[in-house]
Amino acid sequence: MPRRPTLLESSYAVPDDFAGLVRRWRGDAIEILFGYVWRGFDSLLSDPQLKFDEDAENIERGITQCVCQRIRDAMQGKPPFYLEHHPFEDESRATAPAAPPAPDLAFVFRANPRATLPLEAKVLHTDGSVGDYVREIMANFLECRYAPFSSEGGMLGYLLKGVPSRALKNIAVSLDCELVSHPAFADRDHACSHHERMVADHPHAPPYFTCHHLIILFGKTS
Repeated sequence: MPRRPTLLESSYAVPDDFAGLVRRWRGDAIEILFGYVWRGFDSLLSDPQLKFDEDAENIERGITQCVCQRIRDAMQGKPPFYLEHHPFEDESRATAPAAPPAPDLAFVFRANPRATLPLEAKVLHTDGSVGDYVREIMANFLECRYAPFSSEGGMLGYLLKGVPSRALKNIAVSLDCELVSHPAFADRDHACSHHERMVADHPHAPPYFTCHHLIILFGKTS
């Protein structure tokens, strides 16, 4: 049975690349966007009420839920995007009643909400336990299940034990590619990798993709 169009698909045209759209607003829009993310995590980590117990149930979901509003609070003025928790990626959905893919967070372009820049979170129990994190990139970002209308996206690594720079090195080895420190965040554990994507089934997806890797230490440095 063919897919019927969703409300967004009926209402909005196929969008241009999210990264290109926001850069028309400001050339440094992506840096501003990820600056909001980092400030949200700064706020979260400075909250004395929150106890980051690595044995807590659903810690990944709990951290993401707690940081979502803090990122929103960090956003100044009215940029051309807003932050959404678990938005659906209609473009890469299977036929109903299957649920569409849904990244943990995404920045959504106000003028055309089909264009999003997703952020996916993964707990790293140690700086060497990067398997699930890398599989998320390969299966979702590079297969265009996430970010079908964006040439950029982000991974949030919640590190519970270890050294963030070591986690980034292990991610680079597992991805078999270079991770380059982002110059706008030289004092952060923020690096980027560049990839060619599988776009045969997604003709509107940008074929080249930049993945931002943000490693946030919630536990102990070993």
